[in-house]
Amino acid sequence: MSALIILTYQSRSALLSLIIGLVVLALGLTRTMRSLAKLLAATGAAALLALLLDAVTGFGMLAKFSDPVRWTRLRLWLTAWQMFSDAPWLGQGAGSFSVLYEQYAAALRLPDWVHWDDRHMPWAHNLYLELLAERGLLGALCFAGWITSLISALVRIMRNEERLRTSAAALFAALCVVLTAGLVDLSLLRLWLVLMLTFVTAMTVVMVGCAKKQQCTFGEF
Repeated sequence: MSALIILTYQSRSALLSLIIGLVVLALGLTRTMRSLAKLLAATGAAALLALLLDAVTGFGMLAKFSDPVRWTRLRLWLTAWQMFSDAPWLGQGAGSFSVLYEQYAAALRLPDWVHWDDRHMPWAHNLYLELLAERGLLGALCFAGWITSLISALVRIMRNEERLRTSAAALFAALCVVLTAGLVDLSLLRLWLVLMLTFVTAMTVVMVGCAKKQQCTFGEF
């Protein structure tokens, strides 16, 4: 189902994020090389299926990977970086990329091969540059600390709590999908992203509590 949705919208970032998420999930769920090989083979089969489905539609997805003009989002990223450079500590303010985009983008001097898109862009198509531009270095460091604490807790649970291993691996894979997609897309303007990060955080906190008590009832988890 996920592959069909991705191919329908021809989203390169979604495809790459899905593959990375499946690989991370496979690594988190397996302890033996044989099991790992089986899960990685299943991931490869899913990627091959996506390629075959793309062939039916004339390799539209593959063409987007091979077209450097359509791939580049340098204008958006450089615009966000310039906003950050002008206000490095606290940023321009939450939601300011959408407000200041035209002003900053018009002042850029870019080579002819960089694709110019005259549409209004409400976000930078890079979660990390958006954080720097809008919330500055302090805001980006707070976000990094939040994500680092989640990763540390989930990895610790996967290593030490066998009964919570599957749930922790699923949350860790979901977090890796978000972090990967954040390199070329995503924004805190998208409510589903905020809700997903909140959900992952809440579930991680619950599992940490279960691990400390060495028991977990259905009502708690």
